[in-house]
Amino acid sequence: MSDAETGSVGRATLLASVLAGALSGGFVYTLQPLYMRYLGAAVGNGSPEIGLAAWIGTTIVLGVIFGSLAMNHAKRGNSTTGYGLVYGIVLAVFAGLLAIPEAVTATTQWEFPYTQVGVSTLVGFAIYGVVLGSLFGKSINRRPLRPLFLVGRTGSTLLASLVAGIVTGAVMVVAAPHHLVYFALVAGAGGSVPAGFAVFLLFALLLGAGFAVFPARRVERQDLPGQSGFKLGAIYGMVLLLLGGVVLVPQFLGSATAFDPPRPGVAVLAAYLLFGIVHGISYGVIEGQGGAAPAFLQGRVVPVLGGTVLGGAAGAAFISLVNPQPIYFLGLSYLGVSPSWQIGVGIWFGLVFLLGVAFVPLAARAVESRIGVGRGVLVGTVYGVVLTALVGAFLVPSLVQSRGFPIDSPNTQTTIFAYLVFGLVFGGVYAALRKRRLAREELPTSPSIGTKGQRAIVFGSLFGGAAGGLLAYHMVGPVTMLFMGSLVGRAGSLGVGWLVWLGLSVVLGMVFAVAVGPRLSDYTRSIDEFAEREEDVNETLGDYLEDAPVTTTATMAGFVYGVVVAVAVGAIAIPIAVNTVSTHGMPVPILQPYFLLAFVVYGLIMGLGYGVVKEF
Repeated sequence: MSDAETGSVGRATLLASVLAGALSGGFVYTLQPLYMRYLGAAVGNGSPEIGLAAWIGTTIVLGVIFGSLAMNHAKRGNSTTGYGLVYGIVLAVFAGLLAIPEAVTATTQWEFPYTQVGVSTLVGFAIYGVVLGSLFGKSINRRPLRPLFLVGRTGSTLLASLVAGIVTGAVMVVAAPHHLVYFALVAGAGGSVPAGFAVFLLFALLLGAGFAVFPARRVERQDLPGQSGFKLGAIYGMVLLLLGGVVLVPQFLGSATAFDPPRPGVAVLAAYLLFGIVHGISYGVIEGQGGAAPAFLQGRVVPVLGGTVLGGAAGAAFISLVNPQPIYFLGLSYLGVSPSWQIGVGIWFGLVFLLGVAFVPLAARAVESRIGVGRGVLVGTVYGVVLTALVGAFLVPSLVQSRGFPIDSPNTQTTIFAYLVFGLVFGGVYAALRKRRLAREELPTSPSIGTKGQRAIVFGSLFGGAAGGLLAYHMVGPVTMLFMGSLVGRAGSLGVGWLVWLGLSVVLGMVFAVAVGPRLSDYTRSIDEFAEREEDVNETLGDYLEDAPVTTTATMAGFVYGVVVAVAVGAIAIPIAVNTVSTHGMPVPILQPYFLLAFVVYGLIMGLGYGVVKEF
């Protein structure tokens, strides 16, 4: 072996060992400082800092051993990451779990049984092995040291992560400052919210790196214009919400501090979803080929934003006029963490923005078919009436009521007509701004989201779920949604219960689409033949079968499906699931008539909505 080769191996070994040891040591130091105290007691005064230094020294020695074992494999141009992972697992068992505790027990006055070694320490050894193997092989073969998924994306990922981190952190400062306090405690900065904000920005870089693993590649591809930064960011945000916000982050903050963080609230979970969306949009602007906005919003971003600002302001002004004391905004603020009318105004504008985005797939085609301000006002007014009846009267009051704010559900106060005002103004502004854009477009983009079959499933399921849920909520009582919330450990939250109910509705709708959808044409033909033979049936269904055969058949199939679901899911499966995951007892089978009727109504309305979208 030449001197140059020896020097190359030595530098690679030292570099990989030091970086891997420091990274894994910092991980263990943060999550299980007790292990570092024991290790520090074996070589010094027992402080975790001495233990960290001993860890890094030990890992350098272990890195030299790894280098001698993996040297030939790396020189052949092969990756040594897999070798490193195996090496780290072996070290976790024989060094982390057995040798080090035995050495501490033998050289100090402290007993250190292996049962006190935490999972985080074993994971730390695995991290050490992976980083050691990856850096060693790349150094030998003169490849970029950063992970492959960051090659060519480092700058874009850092910038998008910082933008998303700043936006999300600012929202948390207002709506969930207690969450940032725990990040400050991790860094030893006490209860400082600004310090927590700074630590969260560092954490945002890690979250952003996760986006670069896979979603970033789809944003960058020119042949996938539909894979927008918004869509992929929203999907990634949902992953962060479920895995990070609900599970991993609370466990990390609890392990890294002396306090047990509270269960994440709506504001905290929404912040992680927001991070994914903002990061995806930012990355799409920097690197994307198909635009940052989803396909159905391309060419409509400015009309939606303009309509949201002016329509939302008009609705807010209406609320202030009919109720000078902003009690409605105060009620909305209870959806956040720190109730105030200012927070309520912010939530109002966030809500109307979502309603403005929803206007595009639901009503944009009706406006753009014969574009004009008058038509926009007319369609917007109809949209506002629907929002008033569903969102203003039922949905928002139910969510606010679940947070402890005294408000009637359904809400019949004059303030709910703010949704009508919003719809009217939004429609007119949307039409005016969209007309200017259409004059410059050769091929306007479609306002549709997904395939017709996907839209049929989502629309039918949510339409039927809303109808069945409202029936159960008002005829059985709020306890229905509380039981649904108990399925995910949130028995006291009506809002979570509604989300579970609607999520179950979508799942059941997908089952309906798989089981019935491909056979709708056969069912339609069979019913048509039966109607021709039976005069009474033909007299009742003949016109419907002629004008809307698919919708008629889907509605009938949905009714039958609803009866089956009422028995299988409503009477049996849900009570068993509630009794299994919570202490809230439900009789099995449950025979509450309105509860079972809710599933039948769901099936009927779901089939109707599914058929309408599929046929028309």
